[in-house]
Amino acid sequence: MKSRPTVVVLAAGPGSRFHVGGHKLAQSLGGSTVLGCTLRNAVDSHLNVVAVVTPLLAAEAKHYVAPRDVVVLPEVGSDRTQPLSLGYSIAAGVSARPNASGWIVLPGDMPLVLPSTIQ
Repeated sequence: MKSRPTVVVLAAGPGSRFHVGGHKLAQSLGGSTVLGCTLRNAVDSHLNVVAVVTPLLAAEAKHYVAPRDVVVLPEVGSDRTQPLSLGYSIAAGVSARPNASGWIVLPGDMPLVLPSTIQ
């Protein structure tokens, strides 16, 4: 059986450009959160999904994907020996599904990207 692409949802950034209180991905949106809506749309695409998150967002991610599909990275700046860049987050997601036929990188703050667009 041919492997399928994996959607790598990136949610391990600090959300530092958002100044309203709390992490931007944890903000309410349509009865869920910004991250929840993004993950729901990714799951509804019927492709494999991996969520790359920080400990703050791990529980939220596990509402939408299985715990084995959640990669938890340390908070930015919590471990100076580990470069927590966007590239590092992408690499962590790709490494979680190395046998996928490809990877679709979807930022966690994209709740309006429809499942059909992801497909």
